[in-house]
Amino acid sequence: MEIQIKTGRDIPKRPVNIQKPPVWDGYACCPNCEEPIAHPNIRVNPNYCQWCGQALDWSKEAAE
Repeated sequence: MEIQIKTGRDIPKRPVNIQKPPVWDGYACCPNCEEPIAHPNIRVNPNYCQWCGQALDWSKEAAE
């Protein structure tokens, strides 16, 4: 029997926009590690941060 323990990274969180011009300006960043995860010109919204594994919530309802 395998037991899975949920961590804080398993709970989806909204990406944040970190303003660190000129490199990250406009990028969606992970709310956990603040690394860039999506560029505004690329239409890919990953479910998890590639750097730390944080689950991401891209839904419109969470933004309101």
